[in-house]
Amino acid sequence: MFKNKKINQDIQKLFMNKSGEYMYVDDMDKEYLDLLNTLNWAVIDPGKKTLLKILSKNGKTTLNVTNGQHMFRSKRLKYMTKRENIKKKKGICKIEDKLSKLGKGPTSCNYDDFKMYVKLKNELYESLKNLYSDEFLKLNWYAYLNTKRADSAIVEDIKKKFGNDVVLILGDWSMEGQTRGINVGNKRLKNILKKNFITLNIDEFRTSKIHNIGNVICENLKKTKGYKLSEKTKENLEKLKIKNPKKYETIMKNDKIYSVLTYKIRDKNGKKISSVVNRDNNSVKNMLRI
Repeated sequence: MFKNKKINQDIQKLFMNKSGEYMYVDDMDKEYLDLLNTLNWAVIDPGKKTLLKILSKNGKTTLNVTNGQHMFRSKRLKYMTKRENIKKKKGICKIEDKLSKLGKGPTSCNYDDFKMYVKLKNELYESLKNLYSDEFLKLNWYAYLNTKRADSAIVEDIKKKFGNDVVLILGDWSMEGQTRGINVGNKRLKNILKKNFITLNIDEFRTSKIHNIGNVICENLKKTKGYKLSEKTKENLEKLKIKNPKKYETIMKNDKIYSVLTYKIRDKNGKKISSVVNRDNNSVKNMLRI
């Protein structure tokens, strides 16, 4: 990362707390912040569709790592489809459906429900162990290798855009209802970044909700009558309609667009201006302000 490895190690140790975790920028005193400002750093907003939205220290360089891009690189859908096709041909799906019909059996706190699930699983084990062949092991191995390659590609993209010595300041509030320091959906990605960069933390509470310039509360943009879905979105919704009808109904009833925020501010003359902003862009710009 840094040209001088010894300096790099010293900086790493300096920015770690007693538990061996990287510090929060919010908790740093002036001495630490002055040191940080001498380094090359960038802020990151983790999410679901856009896994990582990265903005440089000067606010000029950006990088989007999307879920679709990562899935394409890892070929996850390709191997998933191959596994499902083999399972259908061999009749594995029909056998496993018996377990899925038990609902919350494997995670149930009810002793009798869990006992019933374990009993049935043991009964089906003999039938399934012969059906799961070496072909599955090969597909799992290829999927694992491609996921590792896709993860390495993310690291390389960051280095190309922001430099090998970049210090990443990672937001910790990507999932609703989670507490500070817990980032369930992006925990694996965070560990990957941690191995390759100094990754500090920042409390990103309300960074997407408050407008980065106007300092007013934003709201989700509502779909209008003329709102049109892309062909790809329509295709995905049709698939979801078959696989998960309840989730499909929930999405269709929702009249809000999560990724786009709308806000109202006053200009220099005091006139009200209404506009929109991308949620991820707004969040990383607020992190720069912090």
